[in-house]
Amino acid sequence: MVADLIIILVVVALFIPLLRNKKAKEAMMSQNYDYMLKEGDFSGLKKMFGKQFLLCGLIFLFTLAFAVIHLLQEGDIKGWTGLIVSGVFGYRTFILGRAYNAFKKAETHLSYRLSKQETENFWKEENDDNLVYGLYEYIQKKSYNFLKVENLNEVEKNIMILNDLQAEVYNGGFEQYFFNSRGEFNDSLVKASMAVNATETAEICTKALDIIKRGLLKEQESELLHKECDTPFFEKSENLTSLIAEYARNNKGSLLS
Repeated sequence: MVADLIIILVVVALFIPLLRNKKAKEAMMSQNYDYMLKEGDFSGLKKMFGKQFLLCGLIFLFTLAFAVIHLLQEGDIKGWTGLIVSGVFGYRTFILGRAYNAFKKAETHLSYRLSKQETENFWKEENDDNLVYGLYEYIQKKSYNFLKVENLNEVEKNIMILNDLQAEVYNGGFEQYFFNSRGEFNDSLVKASMAVNATETAEICTKALDIIKRGLLKEQESELLHKECDTPFFEKSENLTSLIAEYARNNKGSLLS
């Protein structure tokens, strides 16, 4: 019995280090984007974790099969030891699988670039709605789902801000926009509007920003935003999407590169 216990302790001691790979544990946290961005080498890390995942997965399956067979046939210490080892490798396989997927996702987003031919075809799009939607998708991927807005240049940020503004206001008014954006781009709203020559939008945004700075009660603020900003936004004569599209075509050199 003592010998069996020693065997178990030795096996566990040998495989405990497999649980201590900090890089893999950090990488498997899909929300830890700063870590992955700092590492930078998405392709290399993805391949490394992928190979380790396959190796540990095979060992896990082998040791699990070994343990089950021994437990069913003999029920001896080898079976229980194998079960412990398979559990360790199973946990390790899970970590490496998550790490691989996290870096694969990071590589897909942050290395996202259109080829020269794709770029040329993109600018052949004549429909403003399709053009702006395509640009927004590109900006989303380049900024890692908007979590790394600092990856964007000024032209890309302006397009992103105005697209978000238009989508949110049409869906739930300025109140929804300020709630969902958490005020992150308030200081850039008017500047972005003027950059695309959307003078009416800039005027409305100025009013909206003034209202939320007054410190009014929620009901009063909501009523004022709807009356003085939402309604004028819906009724404005300028087509914001067309202005964004024109702005994009005039700044091709700052986009899709």
